Amino acid sequence: MEQDPYEVLNLPPNATADQINEHFRVAVLGCHSDEFIRIRAAYAQLMDEERRREWEREGLIEEEIPRRENRLREESRLWEEERAREEERLAEHRAECERERIRRERRRRTSAPPPYESFGYGTCNTDPPPYSLPPASIAPQDEVETAPLFAHRSKGILRGFRRSCGRAAADCGSTLILVTQDVFESLATLVVFIAPFVIPLAIIISGLMMIILAVMGIVDLLGNIHVPSVHWPQRPPRYQRNIAIIGAGPAGVTTAYQLFRMCSQQGIPVHITIYEQSSHIGGRAVHTIGLSTGEILELGVNTFPKTARLLISAANNLGLETQQFSNGAVDLIGPSGTGSFGVYDGRSWALTEQKPHNFFDDYNWWPCGRWGSSPRLVSRLVKDVRNLLPYLHNPFTTLETLVASAGLQQLTQRSAEEILKRAGVSTGFQREQLNPWVRGRYAQNLGTISALAAFIAADNIAPLMTIHEDGDGRVSALWEQMVSYTGATLNLLTRVEHLTKASWGGWELTATASFNTTTAPFNTTTIPYDAVVLATPWALTQSHLSTTPPLSTAPISVAYTPLHITIFTSPFRLSPHPFHGNKHIPDLILTTPCSWEYTSISGRSGAHGLGQAPFWSLAVLKPLVEEGEKRWLYKLVSARETTDADIQRLVGVGHRFYIIHRHHAPAAYPLLPPRSQFSKIRLEENLWYTGAMDELATGVEWASISGANVATLVAGQWRREGVRLGVGRRIPVPPVENGTEEVIEGR
Repeated sequence: MEQDPYEVLNLPPNATADQINEHFRVAVLGCHSDEFIRIRAAYAQLMDEERRREWEREGLIEEEIPRRENRLREESRLWEEERAREEERLAEHRAECERERIRRERRRRTSAPPPYESFGYGTCNTDPPPYSLPPASIAPQDEVETAPLFAHRSKGILRGFRRSCGRAAADCGSTLILVTQDVFESLATLVVFIAPFVIPLAIIISGLMMIILAVMGIVDLLGNIHVPSVHWPQRPPRYQRNIAIIGAGPAGVTTAYQLFRMCSQQGIPVHITIYEQSSHIGGRAVHTIGLSTGEILELGVNTFPKTARLLISAANNLGLETQQFSNGAVDLIGPSGTGSFGVYDGRSWALTEQKPHNFFDDYNWWPCGRWGSSPRLVSRLVKDVRNLLPYLHNPFTTLETLVASAGLQQLTQRSAEEILKRAGVSTGFQREQLNPWVRGRYAQNLGTISALAAFIAADNIAPLMTIHEDGDGRVSALWEQMVSYTGATLNLLTRVEHLTKASWGGWELTATASFNTTTAPFNTTTIPYDAVVLATPWALTQSHLSTTPPLSTAPISVAYTPLHITIFTSPFRLSPHPFHGNKHIPDLILTTPCSWEYTSISGRSGAHGLGQAPFWSLAVLKPLVEEGEKRWLYKLVSARETTDADIQRLVGVGHRFYIIHRHHAPAAYPLLPPRSQFSKIRLEENLWYTGAMDELATGVEWASISGANVATLVAGQWRREGVRLGVGRRIPVPPVENGTEEVIEGR
């Protein structure tokens, strides 16, 4: 519970600022060290005007006054009771002391007089005893006290006291004399031992003083000599780097975000310019359509796995919330992710479940059964890959170095089918469990994909979805916020066509704006940059991008798989006839080859690797209401374009359906065959490439890793070069009218 600052500082609810300051000083001076933090926090809360206005607005002070007055009355009552008990104890103590005094007085009056020795008479006192001592039996006690005996006894006491004081004074004097004697002896001994060192030290100090006086004299003499003024060269100003990033996809956005953060931490001025040929941020990972209900449907990548710590960290830093789903099928079946799941091979159902499971977490304990020990073997392989993924976040200069340091050579150089066969995994388990997820993610089969990419696709652990402040639930909000954070110049609908190597080490970039529109005119410009990052796949860029001089080693041209995505609605659920009469059609359908064709199909990709199944995946996204009628929203992903007849066959003859959107993605997923050689990350001096990661694995997580790695390499090079570059390494500044170059601070 939050502390009450008024209670901590013992203040009334309507205390003024002067009262708060006075009580704070008193509390700090009298508090324990453990209470100082609490008192200071209470003082900060009270001095915060916004917080006080919030309390007054919510009526917290009016509610606090009665409670505090009751507490003060209760404390006053307890204090009065404690004071009354203390007064009773003091009165009882005084009464007991009075009774004891009376007892002693009575005892003194009834007892015999003390002997002479106690009053100074006896062996220690040579004075004669007093004369005319009256008998105790004749005179009363009061008369005895007034007799001359009391006066003589008093004089004896005084004489004994004076003798005692004399002896004490004599003892103190003798002790003082002995202490003084010891002090003088110690000082004499100290002087004897220090004298040999004091004399040389005095000589040294005298010599230093003479040297100082001589130097001062020389300086005074030189001060009268005229020395011409010296003009030192001016220190070059801080240089602001200018970098261009070609592509606003996940890799380009992450490069800009991480580079800006690193340069800000290291004090390197930088300005980032992003070129994107599409009309939105996010590249191929973002493709949205609007529904008639006003909702936005994301056809691209709408999630990222929970192992993508770079994206999760960026979302947290930018104030975006993340929501975790129960399974990794969310990319395929929408935000719910809780529907039933089935694997269809074109002739029969190979597998059906109530909901998609993470097989490697749920069934890894199954020792035997339908697939024997295959689940346990594959679970061990997938978990080994999970444990190696953190190594991929370390900076690397080449992918070969990264793969070797993480120990992934076997998983990248061999196909998934080969690794699984060597591990003893049955063919049935590969066909029914692993291959459907690989086809659903990458539109490939186990025989054509590397083991690393296949295990990442099959490990459908819970991903995370970023939620924008407005609640639109799109990952594209993360890309937009990351670009906005960097303050970069964003050029949409602009295609980079040529890069020219400059003599000062940078690159001159030629771009054409509004190249894919028919209304806006073309605008081609050439701008120099200190460095350029190519954040798009080379296979999708080489057709319109050229360099001068040509690249010494061009990146590998990766082949891509085309996809056709069809979004349609229907008031009817899927018909059982296309699925051989099965009445219970799952919400998410993945496909796999038939058992008799699996061996020949598993080594193919694309449309040739589809087999008897008519599509890659079919999912019921969610129900919605259109035109007052409840309809189901479907998403169909196929290798070929889907006709109206194909959709009519799926929903049933005579049943209505409505096409919402048809989308053709010519380069949806890169083919990920086994390989041992990868493209370079540093293509030329100050020319970097992030697309090499598409040759190892694909996805927003891997794109973010590649972008952050390039940002680390660029920032490290700039840190080594320093922030004050010479004129020969700066972007040339155009001359001004008087013929001299203008030196601009920050350029």
